[in-house]
Amino acid sequence: MAAVSDAVAAPAGAVRKGLGEWTLPLATGLVLALVTAAPYVYGYLAQPHGQVFLGFFYLGDDANTYLAKMRQGFEGAWSWQNRYTTEESPAAYLFMFWLLLGHVAAIAGLPLIVVFHLARVAAAVALMAAAWLCITHFIQDRGARLFAFFFLAFGLGMGYVIQALGHPVVFGNPTDTLDWRMPELTAFYSILALPHFAWSGVFAALGIPLTLKAIERGDVRLGALAGLAWLGQASIHPQMPILMGGATAAAMLLRRPSTRQGWVAGALAFAIPAPYILYAYFAFIGNPEVQRWTFHSKNALPPEGFSFLFAIAPQLLLAVVGIPGALRRRSREDLFLIAWLVLLAAILYLPNPAGDLRRRFLDALYIPLVILAARGMFEVILPRFRSARARRLIPFSYVAFAAIGSAFLVLAPMLVATQPQYVMSRPYYGGLTWLGDQPQGRVLSMPGIGLYVPAYSPDTVYVGHYDETFDYYTKTQTALDVLTGKSDIEAFDQENHIRYVIWTSDLKTPPPAALGPPAYDTPDFKIWKLY
Repeated sequence: MAAVSDAVAAPAGAVRKGLGEWTLPLATGLVLALVTAAPYVYGYLAQPHGQVFLGFFYLGDDANTYLAKMRQGFEGAWSWQNRYTTEESPAAYLFMFWLLLGHVAAIAGLPLIVVFHLARVAAAVALMAAAWLCITHFIQDRGARLFAFFFLAFGLGMGYVIQALGHPVVFGNPTDTLDWRMPELTAFYSILALPHFAWSGVFAALGIPLTLKAIERGDVRLGALAGLAWLGQASIHPQMPILMGGATAAAMLLRRPSTRQGWVAGALAFAIPAPYILYAYFAFIGNPEVQRWTFHSKNALPPEGFSFLFAIAPQLLLAVVGIPGALRRRSREDLFLIAWLVLLAAILYLPNPAGDLRRRFLDALYIPLVILAARGMFEVILPRFRSARARRLIPFSYVAFAAIGSAFLVLAPMLVATQPQYVMSRPYYGGLTWLGDQPQGRVLSMPGIGLYVPAYSPDTVYVGHYDETFDYYTKTQTALDVLTGKSDIEAFDQENHIRYVIWTSDLKTPPPAALGPPAYDTPDFKIWKLY
């Protein structure tokens, strides 16, 4: 009887131990969810009388375009059309992540902005769990695992140095605080700002260990699960599995699988997302609307080198120390990490077919960097110190140092939460809500309000976003001329099939009398419904 009891207790203890391993990443994910929610909660609580907090502090221009994509899913669409420009083109099955969130909002009956932030909160927990899975696959020492995990969770770059220096010009190029502008460079900022970057990291952190384990074990089922993870990443940025597949292929060729099944499992992992990746490629080169959008985007350019180095400096400095050990071991895992970084550098800075999609290969860069950084810290740096106290204090201090930028990103918005770029007057907000209840049509407005129209209504704007509106600057000047009476507004509306015209008091000219009485009328914000 005692033997039976021991046999039952042993697996139960193993299960409890296994579950206990997940307490740390799940608890850290919840902490991150709460910390990154703090600025937004404060924004809602601090909104001035007569003003509405719009729900964004970081990259608000882009965030509103994501709400516009969610709205299309909310309306039932599974394909995307650019509502920030009036040029027509076939719909494309792109931005599936945002369309799916729109469907979730419709099913749950929740506002789009609520689902946007719920996706952030869920990403915090999911990313920490997936990152822990990935880190434990690469690192055996528990201390090094913990360092890599917390470094990934809270570390940011050193862009504040460039900010303090006043954005100097280096080698003829203006510098920028990229780690404050590019959430994809760090897990913390991805969770804080835009959930699709965090979820891309989730899928990468799941796909990497599943793929490598599938190859090692020759397990086709694991390969299929890895393929689903890569398909999830492709739904956000279709090009990313190409980089991951290239790094995996290099690792497999240099450290060949021991069985044929290992090759099959590795191939299957990337065969599953391949059809969608091919579709996205042909959409980018064959759909005029998508092609114009792709090559119009200034944010798709490779980052300026000096700024980029400072943006990832804490991670890169330690990773460089860890790379020689990886080159000596040359395990498949080591080769995968190095191939990832080498291929990424080639994509960013060498001539290649990626073109203007270069910057979009930076998702989850923090994963290989923190893994190599942990190895550099625990295999090279800490063994040089005899003091046990120093060996404990140095990793903690390094993470705390790297978290300075993260703390700034959380606290700084609270000092400016009531500034005009984060809030909107109630007449303006009421006008957008009114527009959302009207039949779909084209809208003429200045881009300041045009940015919000597709996010709050089913309408398409003549001009609204500097990247997604084609010929943005010319259209901005045209809209200004029409709305201030320098051009014939009636002829323009008829020629461009405009259904709604929005006038705001910041135009400093009287409302266009030729349009008659507005359908939505306040002193500072008026909307005409033309048909």
